[in-house]
Amino acid sequence: MGRKNTTVQKGPIKRDSVGSFVGKERTTNTDGFKPIDKEIFVVASFNDWTPSRLKTLRTLNLEKYPVFDEEAVPKHVFMLDNTVVLYANLVPPGTHYFYFVKDRGSIFLSPKYEVVRFKNTNIFLNRIIVKRRIKDLDTVHIARDADDDEAVFMKDRSVFRDFIENTPQRLQKAFDEDIGFSKIHKTVKSDPIEMQKICDCLFKHYEKILEIYHYYIGISSYPTIAMNEFTSFS
Repeated sequence: MGRKNTTVQKGPIKRDSVGSFVGKERTTNTDGFKPIDKEIFVVASFNDWTPSRLKTLRTLNLEKYPVFDEEAVPKHVFMLDNTVVLYANLVPPGTHYFYFVKDRGSIFLSPKYEVVRFKNTNIFLNRIIVKRRIKDLDTVHIARDADDDEAVFMKDRSVFRDFIENTPQRLQKAFDEDIGFSKIHKTVKSDPIEMQKICDCLFKHYEKILEIYHYYIGISSYPTIAMNEFTSFS
């Protein structure tokens, strides 16, 4: 997954080495959606075209503390920037499209990003290509109380207790089942050698195909993939 950051203010937009993007615009989307004055929203393929409000660094940090308890907030938090709005999230690697909305429904694009025609339509959007992250993210442990015991993950007592690891045998069985439901054999029914080559090629990438499928049903209408996610994948 890549990390995406969107910033709004006058100035350049930059990308970091792990596919994050720091923009400088604000956003909002879809029919009838009109943000209040001075709010900016980002609407993108990576958030299912749902308007996501951009917030300043100060606001993001203040949200970590109890409401109406200023004494609990460290003084340095009030010194953080409160002019540039941000949006940060983990997004899958690949090509993503987005636009911004502000001022009660005004839609605009960023000149700092590539502007392209969206999938052979007459709609133009910003486009960004997020590269696959090479290194794993560092694990962060937050101690709530020094006297608290650290929680220990126990699979047999979790929602994953029935999860079964994939093995070559299980993958092959699942692959044979999926191929049986496909229509590939109808296109090469007179050429069993070609069909075997196709199966060998697909099975080589079958585990990744399953992971992609699980991702898209997770953000779509489980257990099916809606047309929105299907077009995003294609």
